[in-house]
Amino acid sequence: YTQKAYSYITKRQGKILLNAAVKKIIIRNNRVQYLELGRGKAKRGKVKADLYVAAVSPVDLRQILPEQALFTDFFRHLNAFEGVPYITVNLWFNRKITNKKFWCLLNTEETPEYMNTDFYDYSNILKGKRNYSFITSNIIYSKPYNSMSDDEIVKKTLEELKAAFPKMKAKLTHHHVHRIPYAIYAPYPGMRQHKLTYNTPVKNFYLAGDWLIREGPQCMEAAVRAGYGCAEAILSGFGIKKKICDEAVD
Repeated sequence: YTQKAYSYITKRQGKILLNAAVKKIIIRNNRVQYLELGRGKAKRGKVKADLYVAAVSPVDLRQILPEQALFTDFFRHLNAFEGVPYITVNLWFNRKITNKKFWCLLNTEETPEYMNTDFYDYSNILKGKRNYSFITSNIIYSKPYNSMSDDEIVKKTLEELKAAFPKMKAKLTHHHVHRIPYAIYAPYPGMRQHKLTYNTPVKNFYLAGDWLIREGPQCMEAAVRAGYGCAEAILSGFGIKKKICDEAVD
């Protein structure tokens, strides 16, 4: 879908900047004047537009907003958000371990606390037969394990694999550990009161993201609904009343 989106935008004289990090959102006279670029591979510079939509996490948004904005009645709610970090472990083996696609290990009073929350064997998911296992696991809310090295993470993950498949004879041939600082925001009690709206007090600035949906969990579906909702808000600003997003169905 990304290639289709890319083609749709560029065929209509739109421009897509890759590897261009936004350093700061410059706001003056209650309007976004431009985006200041930096820290990326692209050249430093400015991006100017008529409208601006931030589709980043609340933690990232407060890093690029002007500091004074974080003390306003609207944007101060961003300070309440904390990201849930996670670690994903990628393991390649010289032979098959299982024919399962997904599994997890449940913590009980009798078993130790497992580090990984879920496992996937992509050799059983991706198209085409493979005679070896490529396993990915996730460590959700990984703060307790931040001090562990990649090698220690891999060693512990292998131990948990053997707990699930005690007869496994496969040998590890390659591994890679990814540390992601933000998966979702930490769903502490009372966080709904800090969720913002698609419209902001800044006239040409809008928000999108699953953290804006007041009802329902954080998920990919909520992110899509938020994108549609943001589009509806933008159209409404031009006097166009158009329903794009269907109501959530239980």
